[in-house]
Amino acid sequence: YLLDPRIWHGRMPYYARLISESTNGLMGNIWGFIDGTYRRTSRPIRYQHLCYTKFKKCHAVKFQSIVTPDGMISYLFGPFVGRRHDSRMLTESGLMEVLQQL
Repeated sequence: YLLDPRIWHGRMPYYARLISESTNGLMGNIWGFIDGTYRRTSRPIRYQHLCYTKFKKCHAVKFQSIVTPDGMISYLFGPFVGRRHDSRMLTESGLMEVLQQL
């Protein structure tokens, strides 16, 4: 259910209007915000080097989501290893191609 942002297609104009009103018209075509959520985990037994990130100095998994102005998660993709950069998650998820079709 959360892998298909087309289910939110009917609410996108409403969310864009809310964001536009709260920013005095500066952001008129934005309906949600991409978030790279970082969740810490305990150290895994195998392949721990993949989950360890030197930036946060801990083990973690990451998820990519789109959060709407009312706090709903309208898209969720993952998990990814903790070392994965947000821009690479965006490329691997194919989200930009889906949004361009909408």
